[in-house]
Amino acid sequence: MKKTVATALASTLVLQAMLPTVVKGEETDDMWKLTFEDTFEGTTLDKSKWSIDQGNGFYDDNGNWVPGWGNEELQSYEEDNVIVKDGMLHLEGREETVSNDKGTYNFTSGKIHSQGNFSQKYGRFEASMSLPEGQGYWPAFWMMPEDDKYGGWAASGEIDIMEAAGGRPSHIGGAIHYGGQWPNNRFTAKDYYFPEGIDITDFNEYAVEWEPGEIRWYVNDELFQTLNNWSSENANNAANFSYPAPFDQEFHLILNLAIGGWYGGNPDETTEFNQAVKVDYVRAYEMDEYREPVEPISEPSELPENTKQPVDGNYLYDPSFDGDISSIRTPADLESSFSEDGWNFVYLEEFGADATFSQGEDGVTIDASASGSQPYSIQLIQNATVGEGRWYRLSFDAKAEAARTLNVKVGAGPERGYTAYSPTRDFQVGTDSARYELVFQMTNETDPRARVELNAGLSTVPVTIDNVVLEEVDAVDPYNEDAPKTAIAGNHIYNGTFDQGRMDRTTFWQFESDVATGVVPEDTRRFTYTFDGAGEAELMQPGLVLPAGDYTLAFNTMSDASAPISVSVTGENGVELVNESVTAPTSAQDHEVTFTLDSAVDAAALTFVATASGSIDNVSLMREGAEEEEAAGERFPLLNGSFETDEHWFSHVQGQFDGTSQADVTVGNGKAELAIGDVGQNPWDIQLFQENVALKAGETYTLTFDVASTVDRTIEAVIENASYERYLSEEVAVTAAGETVSFTFDMPISDTTAVKFLAGNVDGEVAPHTLTFENVSLEMHVEESDGVSFSDFDESHASYEEVAELLERGIVKGFGDGTMRPGQSITRMEAAILLTRVLELAPGNDTEAFMDVPLDHPSLDYVLAVREAGIFSGSPFNQFFPKRELVRGEAAAIVLRAFGVPYSTDFTRGENDDTFSHEVQSLVEAELMIGRGNGDLAVRSSITRLEFLLLLARADKM
Repeated sequence: MKKTVATALASTLVLQAMLPTVVKGEETDDMWKLTFEDTFEGTTLDKSKWSIDQGNGFYDDNGNWVPGWGNEELQSYEEDNVIVKDGMLHLEGREETVSNDKGTYNFTSGKIHSQGNFSQKYGRFEASMSLPEGQGYWPAFWMMPEDDKYGGWAASGEIDIMEAAGGRPSHIGGAIHYGGQWPNNRFTAKDYYFPEGIDITDFNEYAVEWEPGEIRWYVNDELFQTLNNWSSENANNAANFSYPAPFDQEFHLILNLAIGGWYGGNPDETTEFNQAVKVDYVRAYEMDEYREPVEPISEPSELPENTKQPVDGNYLYDPSFDGDISSIRTPADLESSFSEDGWNFVYLEEFGADATFSQGEDGVTIDASASGSQPYSIQLIQNATVGEGRWYRLSFDAKAEAARTLNVKVGAGPERGYTAYSPTRDFQVGTDSARYELVFQMTNETDPRARVELNAGLSTVPVTIDNVVLEEVDAVDPYNEDAPKTAIAGNHIYNGTFDQGRMDRTTFWQFESDVATGVVPEDTRRFTYTFDGAGEAELMQPGLVLPAGDYTLAFNTMSDASAPISVSVTGENGVELVNESVTAPTSAQDHEVTFTLDSAVDAAALTFVATASGSIDNVSLMREGAEEEEAAGERFPLLNGSFETDEHWFSHVQGQFDGTSQADVTVGNGKAELAIGDVGQNPWDIQLFQENVALKAGETYTLTFDVASTVDRTIEAVIENASYERYLSEEVAVTAAGETVSFTFDMPISDTTAVKFLAGNVDGEVAPHTLTFENVSLEMHVEESDGVSFSDFDESHASYEEVAELLERGIVKGFGDGTMRPGQSITRMEAAILLTRVLELAPGNDTEAFMDVPLDHPSLDYVLAVREAGIFSGSPFNQFFPKRELVRGEAAAIVLRAFGVPYSTDFTRGENDDTFSHEVQSLVEAELMIGRGNGDLAVRSSITRLEFLLLLARADKM
């Protein structure tokens, strides 16, 4: 199973009073002590042990209703379907119609859980159960975390002790789900096949034995799976949570019978109702001592002999689909016709898909008449050898007749429970052919029959795939501790909670002492230092990148003897920036130290020095205003796209090392120029790029730029991560007339990327020429939210009253996260929207859009309205520059035109005055705008959202 109720219930009641000691497993001498038992005597469910789930879904952490329990289940869970009789629990699946405020359902069933009543970390958990046979039944015995300690599903884990598909009674599966929050989750699974004469309808005992760093699955005390390698991720962490997270917290028990869903498909005309899961008993045990966990390290293994080997580095044969493709429609086809070495086109009837494929010069095209119920309803599959510990890159070209999703995964076949070896990714495929990449490490046991799956279900839009490559790549450093540490989610300290990275939980920190030891105990997750003599102990984190500003350093300390602890921040060459001493009391206490940096420091270090035993936790270093800047940075993650200076941009010319490429690159004064003499042999032989561009999972981004070339040619625009996994890859035809180019894409995961313009040999030799880039922007799409009060701007703000009327009129909508971001610089597009609303301008009638605001742009009406009103104008080249930050001088000129404010008559233009100095002076005299002190009009300074809103509010009242 996948998801469960999102809201945690009451605290755990551990049921272990005077329960007997029981020995489990005759093959060992392990002693298990019984902690929980229910043998379902009587006629009612014991509500001190169990609760009953009801309905067809749940609300997630964002308040969104998730139907089908996140699994496309068809039933509504009802209390009447949970029956205790004959010394057993019955969870009965029925074909009957019920309705509630969320919908009408044609099936009902039962589900119980122990959350709030019983949960346990580690132990043996078992149940004796008989399961129903029949297409569409999905019974399960599983465990979920009592509290989502590491984040939403599946970052906090899930243990599936047993799940079965009623249509496949010969076997059951056991699995764990882990990794990041959906859709960045992973799972590992394996199936158990019963001996002849036994199936799921018999009473079988299903169990897991869960110890630190290892989980073992049993059927009737027969071991069939052992797992000891998993992870837990959070996008706001510098590293994964330390192993064995997420399986190092208390989990509760769940028993249910689903009907329909992704695991075994939906019921059909052969399904017999009313059948039930029957449970004889459920028990849990614990041991006095468990095994010590071992950090999983996947060293590259030797590939087995006589397995499929790579050709020219590619583990996939026939990458362009020139040869035969096996067509798999039924389970019988799967048994008889599946190609072990070549491509297979799989579209099984049970998932409701129907499709054809055709082969041509562009590869293979899939055309579906019925999209099916799952991404894997329609698949291209080829087996490949994937070795434990090795790193791989899967890449392919794809295009579609219209925008659609293509799901990609490298994983096991049915014999290994379809375990995912790679992250499962949804790639957004457009109408132009682009290259897509997925990089992963194989952390499971070597699989000579791993499946590369290109899953085209859930859409009938034809998609074409070509040039599929699976190749080995160099290992990726998971921590890179020596790299500069920029803020993550506003915090400049990495692993300040001491629960990330290596198993010792000290990753990113350095500890030095001759008289003390430093560790992070598993139970406290605090950095704890213990002295055995007089002296000092130093805990340091180097490599901090700190912009100028006001900072708050927060941390929690305690000591054995209320001893002092000093804290310092030093810059390059050990220059001391701050040094303070606080008292660490005998109980944990929070502290704050504030300081100001007048200039940026690129390699700062934070150091704690103690002289007595104690501990530290929850270390953070936040810069005032960084949250607003980060919000702006999240929306516009690419820096200096106007090329005012050469900051943040880099170039690469391969010919400086080997090859023939030659180019001189200059950046600044509003543009980047590449004077190219020889394009070389590859697209990447000449590059202009910006690194460390952080993009967020689930967000949509638009890359826009102006480009011109003195010779017609083609370039590539690419956004990729350090492993060369591409999220955007587009070719652009460039002419001397220049182009404004815009591409939109979705991010499947949070990642740190590079924006690259590849100006090498993209489509052949090109005569010497100059390539020019201007006005590069990368914007995250942000939905506005209605409201007159925001989390960062409400009645307590000094300027609230002055703009309250505009808020009440709905002039400012704010952002989807409930913020207004008053300190964020306003863009020309945002200013146009606000002006149109304040002045109640009619939508423009001009049918000619700006080059950079096309006819299908959602805010086109606002732009045309202010242009027709004579308030805004574009460039001579018909560009509006919607993403460009508005400066005070432009804002002043706009307000003068919009509201008819008279120009100042007491103004004489001086030699050093700006073009907009008269406009700003006029608004200052009209008391609509203020200067920045010392007579500085700050004409070319950006104007914030609040400053522009105040300007509109004051002008509107004139």
